Amino acid sequence: MDSACWLSPAVLRRLIELPAPVLSRHQLKRLEEHRYSSSGRSLLEPIMQRYWEWLVCHMPAWIAPNLITVVGLATNIFTTLVLVYYCPTATEQIPVLNIQMKIVPALCTFVGAGISCTNYFRVIFTGGVGKNGSTIAGTSVLSPVLHIGSVIVLAMMIYKKSAIQLFEKHPCLYILAFGFVSAKITNKLVVAHMTKSEMHLHDVAFLGPGLLFLNQYFNSFIDEYLVLWIALVLSLFDLVRYCVSVCNQIASHLHIFVFKIKPPTLGAAQ
Repeated sequence: MDSACWLSPAVLRRLIELPAPVLSRHQLKRLEEHRYSSSGRSLLEPIMQRYWEWLVCHMPAWIAPNLITVVGLATNIFTTLVLVYYCPTATEQIPVLNIQMKIVPALCTFVGAGISCTNYFRVIFTGGVGKNGSTIAGTSVLSPVLHIGSVIVLAMMIYKKSAIQLFEKHPCLYILAFGFVSAKITNKLVVAHMTKSEMHLHDVAFLGPGLLFLNQYFNSFIDEYLVLWIALVLSLFDLVRYCVSVCNQIASHLHIFVFKIKPPTLGAAQ
């Protein structure tokens, strides 16, 4: 078969999309009823609000918010890759501040975890609460804690039981591998909140950490560094497939573009 056939859009679409729809018909129906609301309550919000208003006025009207988000994400990914490339062990020192590089991701991870947990529990305790403290889907409002807690517990157990000090020697790869898993769980939590549906505990995202755990359980008969790379690739691939599938399914259902705002038709404008 011609090599060009393997790179055709249809083949790539099958590769990066899940074979079955992620969202059910009832979830899509509840998504239509979802209304997004935002309110700033931080100390710097009154000051920053002027900057946001100025920035929005200078953005082209055709750019969708998703595109702006992806550009910001790509910027963070680029800076992270630069950090991983030049500081693979995160033990190098920053010349200007004369501190070890591993302190920077540690502080950022701590602050980011605090902010993320605040958002998690705000969604858990205030989003879609029904009778007797349950969600509209009929599940406990504490059910997402199992998913978040599982990621944290697995990360801590693998870190403690590693015979080759996997986290200490390869902190960037370790954080990225579990970061992809956390990102998948976070995305599923947001989707469950917006569609007022249940989150199932079993998820393919735990495959990578599960491989690391099982390898340690059988006395690391495979090199832990190799398994860490496998876990990272699997977690990234699963995250990309889930995000692409959900975005395409929602865009198709709502008849919208993901990265572009559809211009209003003449009849709608009139």
